Amino acid sequence: TSPSSPPPPPAGSAPLARPLSPQLCGPLRAYRRAVEAPRTGTGAPSTRACAPHRISAPHHLDDPLFKPTPYFSYYVDAQKAGYSGVALYARKKPDQVIRGLGWPDMDAEGRYVEAIFGNLSVVSIYIPSGSSSEERQTIKFSFLERFLPFLKACKASGRNYIFCGDWNIAHKPIDLKNWRSNQKNSGFLPEERAWLDEVFDQEG
Repeated sequence: TSPSSPPPPPAGSAPLARPLSPQLCGPLRAYRRAVEAPRTGTGAPSTRACAPHRISAPHHLDDPLFKPTPYFSYYVDAQKAGYSGVALYARKKPDQVIRGLGWPDMDAEGRYVEAIFGNLSVVSIYIPSGSSSEERQTIKFSFLERFLPFLKACKASGRNYIFCGDWNIAHKPIDLKNWRSNQKNSGFLPEERAWLDEVFDQEG
């Protein structure tokens, strides 16, 4: 199922959740940061939303390393091996898992996975970077233009959402080292920061 618009609230109330959102590159590092390390101590996270992660080949997901107990594991990977992807680990089995946004160009890059628990949705999102070329920056702007109406629809749905992952934008100077020299770089462009202003000030 692809969320062109958010699904209607399923029956039941949202459970208590303690999400954790690590950034993962490489299977062993992913396992240690997302699963092994947080097991220590009390109050272990109930849901882990991981973005980005990179899987070099789809058959690697058959390895038990990618299905750690006691978690339910969900992956969405790019068609291009090792390029990008998102993942979710959950102690409780979700009522529904949504893979992709319904946008073929972005779904081919493994940008979105959503787990539904009653009236709560936990999302792992990986917004494209535009740092490699003008073409990729144009793609990033296209993503942002389409994603804002989706966020508005999420807000209007009456459901509770937790968005985790990599947004690839620094909002304020305090969020970025050497912000003055980065004002013309992807990730800190005025247009990107204005987009976050609208997300936080109007939709947040």
